[in-house]
Amino acid sequence: MRKLGIMVVGVAVGLVITGMLIEQERQAAENNADAEKRNGLFAEICGNTVRMYEVKDGRFCGYRDTKVFESQEEAMEWVVKETDAKMVMKMD
Repeated sequence: MRKLGIMVVGVAVGLVITGMLIEQERQAAENNADAEKRNGLFAEICGNTVRMYEVKDGRFCGYRDTKVFESQEEAMEWVVKETDAKMVMKMD
């Protein structure tokens, strides 16, 4: 009976440790995703106009380029095919 009790306690401790490790992994992935969202090249799409800008260390570094297309669909297609920018949709 005592062996069974020790085994149950061991399993419970193992589950707690596993849960803590999973939570740490999730937290690290969230922090990494937040940093990735704050940095890089972005394409701001407003109607048929695309404005490219860059963000470094969470700070806006200015607009790099502005392009006007025939339609919003054409603008989105250009961003996807020709750039590695993250899209930001801006409503009028």
